Amino acid sequence: MKETYAGNFALLERNDGHHRGTDYRKSVKSLAEAIILQSMEDFWGNAYKEESIEFFKGEGFRVCAEIAGMGHEDQSKVLEMLSLNGEQPFAY
Repeated sequence: MKETYAGNFALLERNDGHHRGTDYRKSVKSLAEAIILQSMEDFWGNAYKEESIEFFKGEGFRVCAEIAGMGHEDQSKVLEMLSLNGEQPFAY
């Protein structure tokens, strides 16, 4: 899967051949972090709770977490924190 991410970043080169990958990587990392944080906020709300649960149960969280630089231990901590909300929607 890492090859896919590298391939995606290769698409972020300007047409004139200059590479601005560092700027785009920072932006993509910030976006991934924002998606995770918004999903956490949605988890404790009522309007989008089901969508948030699906995000954390599915591949979306793992992909965003990897892009954001979170290791497996940090990912487990986030899922554990969400499970402490009195529900157990996540299996480890």
